Amino acid sequence: MSWKSYLGTVVGTSIAVFAGNKAGDMVFGDEGTKQRYNRPLEGRADRFERDHPIYDFHWEKPRQEVALSKDEWRGFPLQTRLTIGPDAQVLRFQLPNSHMRMGMRTCGFVLLRYKDSDGKFVVRPYTPVSMDWETGKIDIMVKKYPGSKMGTHCHDLKIGQHIEIKGPFDKYILHPDMHATIGCIAGGSGVTPMYQAMMYCAKWPTCKTNTSLILANNSSDNIVMGDHVNFLATTSARANVYHTVLEADEKWTGGVGYVNKSMIKAKMPPPGEGKVFVCGPPAMMEAVCGPKGEKGAQGPLGGLLKDMGYSEEDVYKF
Repeated sequence: MSWKSYLGTVVGTSIAVFAGNKAGDMVFGDEGTKQRYNRPLEGRADRFERDHPIYDFHWEKPRQEVALSKDEWRGFPLQTRLTIGPDAQVLRFQLPNSHMRMGMRTCGFVLLRYKDSDGKFVVRPYTPVSMDWETGKIDIMVKKYPGSKMGTHCHDLKIGQHIEIKGPFDKYILHPDMHATIGCIAGGSGVTPMYQAMMYCAKWPTCKTNTSLILANNSSDNIVMGDHVNFLATTSARANVYHTVLEADEKWTGGVGYVNKSMIKAKMPPPGEGKVFVCGPPAMMEAVCGPKGEKGAQGPLGGLLKDMGYSEEDVYKF
């Protein structure tokens, strides 16, 4: 299945929800297929490959409006996966029924857990790339880094196998028109909370917030979530994306090099005129905005943004 088909499903779902359709209508389109949870309509190619229902849930009372819990770990089966790069996949975990939602506010995150071969739990935080209005599923982008336990485990999961999920937990909660403009600076897999924020601003019917993303990656042939953010930018006049890479081929038309002051001045809201989100590897965070503090604290503002006159109120570090 192509990324355009997948993204068309996501964006189309968003539009259907805000048009007032019921969850079943938006997912299945007609009464005859509503009961066949997450089965594609005949002849359509806009679903993940091997998209099929799984009913094996191991926690009590699964039939409720919100599927996830902040208080207990719950197992969800892998329904299907979409490979978006040599080391990145979007994994779709199925909720118990098609009308359930995650219960997540934007921007939120969840915890994933599994038990390794030594009997020890491995726990990692992830930002879902599906929205709360997309019922019956939770999509999580997982990148497999060298030596990464959770990334390796998730990429090795077979269809129908479970992962434990807890949450969702609030990070930075957006409301419609909370900011006139949101600027996003992301590196690699740090794009996931930015994508969530941009989707919210682009698709929430009463929100008029403009968003602009600078997405930095190592090479032009492996841009994490590149197709996702590009597709969003082509379908929303209020979303803008600028790519910069360290290694580019001769056909590359985006930026080259690390995020710098010129890029920030051109693409981010000026100091005091919006909010700037930053998320990426430690070296990028230190260069752009300064490192986060202990135990998840924001820490003092530093780096390029401080040099350019931004205040701590202007910036949020994911």
